[in-house]
Amino acid sequence: MKNKAKLSLIIPAYNEAPVLRRNVAFIEQAVKSINGSYEIVIAEDGSTDGSDEIAADMARQNSRIIHSHAVGRLGKGQALKKALKASTGEIIVFMDADLATSLSHLPKLLSLIESEYDGAVGSRYADNSVTSMTLLREFTSQVYNFLARLLFGTRVRDHQCGFKAFHRKAFESIVNGMQSNGFIFDTELIVKGKRKGLLIAELPVTWEDPFGRRSKFKLLEDGPGMLLGLLKLRVKLWKRDIQGLK
Repeated sequence: MKNKAKLSLIIPAYNEAPVLRRNVAFIEQAVKSINGSYEIVIAEDGSTDGSDEIAADMARQNSRIIHSHAVGRLGKGQALKKALKASTGEIIVFMDADLATSLSHLPKLLSLIESEYDGAVGSRYADNSVTSMTLLREFTSQVYNFLARLLFGTRVRDHQCGFKAFHRKAFESIVNGMQSNGFIFDTELIVKGKRKGLLIAELPVTWEDPFGRRSKFKLLEDGPGMLLGLLKLRVKLWKRDIQGLK
């Protein structure tokens, strides 16, 4: 039986062939200098560009790498749930495959979890954060986060940064009841964690749009769906609150 790891780093990956092998190597270099008990789980979600073959090859060559493969696209939420089942770590870390958030923040992220916090999330808008993004991306992101705070009262500045860590038990207590699979998965995770009373810290980060990479987010295609997703989540929580009062 495989020994349990202290840390499980889960990397959502959909069509990341150009950067996957290189960036996973960067992640492993960063984590093994902090803690020798780790595993890297590539949550490869039905890729069509050869990312699945790359992930499978890395897993064959390195026993610390696990390839969680979906034959067809599941969506981020389901892909992460599947990867979670394949992981063993006491602490679950998530980071995007493009490494838009600097890995230099990994020690601080983990130190927050090892202190009094149930979870810690990277924030591009916290004090002392350093970001580089297009004006359109920053505008849409700020509007989205404003609406999330307005609807859910989280006081969290950034609900969408793909750099997070949770104690396993805390994460499992949230994720098993989640239904979001797309771009609002991260928001639902934070909202439901806050409602459960989990202590979640925001960590200022250095974040940069990867040079030469096209964002998978399309404003006209994905924007309305994200707003609708927020409203659906708000209605769902209202209904749950009303039922709880009966």
